[in-house]
Amino acid sequence: MERPSMFDSVKSDKVSQHIIDQIRNAIFDGRLKPGDKLPSERELVEKFKVSKATLREALRSLEVLGFLEIRKGVSGGAFVTEVDMTKAKDCFTNFLLFKNLSLKNLSEVRLLILRKKPLLPLLKKTWIDWTN
Repeated sequence: MERPSMFDSVKSDKVSQHIIDQIRNAIFDGRLKPGDKLPSERELVEKFKVSKATLREALRSLEVLGFLEIRKGVSGGAFVTEVDMTKAKDCFTNFLLFKNLSLKNLSEVRLLILRKKPLLPLLKKTWIDWTN
C-alpha cells in the first residue's frame, strides 16, 4: 500500500509570470500609480535577475492586459496606465462566460474583488454602468 506523500509536485511557472505578479501587485497596492514610469529596462533586469527577453515578455503581457503602456524613444519607457473600463469589462465578461461559474464560485469571486479596497469605488461605478 502506497503512503500518501507529504510533498506536492513542483509547479513550473514561467519566470515572466512572477514579474507580472510583482508589478501588478505594486499597482494594486498603490505603490505604482497611473502615470508612473517603471525603472529602466537595465534596472529591472538587474532587480529581477532575468534576461532582457524575459523582462520584455512580462512587460508586453502587462501592456496587453492594460496595466502598462510602453512608449518608444528618448522619453519612452513603461508607464502605468489608467484603468480602461471597456477592456476591464470585456475581460471580466469573458472570464464569467468561459468559466461557466456556479453561484458559489461567483460569490467567491465577488469576495476576492471586494477585498481589494482601492478597486471598490471603481467596481461600484462599473456595476452601475453595467446595470444601466
